[in-house]
Amino acid sequence: MYEIRLHGLGGEGVVKLSEMIGKAATASGRWAHSFPFFGTEVRGASVKAFTRVDDKPITIKSYIYEPDVLIITNELQLQDQSILSGLKDDSWLIVNTAMEQEEFAKDFGCHVIAVNATAIGYEIIGKPIVNTILLGVLIGATNIISLESAIEVLKHEFNEKLSSVNIEAMKKGYEEGKKVTQ
Repeated sequence: MYEIRLHGLGGEGVVKLSEMIGKAATASGRWAHSFPFFGTEVRGASVKAFTRVDDKPITIKSYIYEPDVLIITNELQLQDQSILSGLKDDSWLIVNTAMEQEEFAKDFGCHVIAVNATAIGYEIIGKPIVNTILLGVLIGATNIISLESAIEVLKHEFNEKLSSVNIEAMKKGYEEGKKVTQ
């Protein structure tokens, strides 16, 4: 079972990303369970979400304390060191940051992918949308779900115009994830 914990700020698409991972896993023929946790429901407040993906039905309904993958949509979240709790040597830490991969990765005891998803969002979508890019990074790094399944999910989640740019952004994220793992 893959356990994925996501952290970010309200309005950054953390919950939507968690849902898209779950839907793409299901479309890939796997079982998935995703759910959010909100503090105060305001834009800009801390948000976390959880997604589990497995080849068999998932019965666990608790938070994820030792994630296989930790996705952080906003590097400001790293000011709270407790967000990094539970990372293992073989965990993946995927962070939206402007820092270079080599500079950023040396500070953590796990696999790290530092990607400037905000810049990619502006470049491709015209807005600081990062969740579909980070979905691509996750797929490129881990192959937990198939890229084709994620593309189908995005086609159903968004209208034609939005799905087109989000698929392009996800593919760019996928390339970023693959670069680090090669």
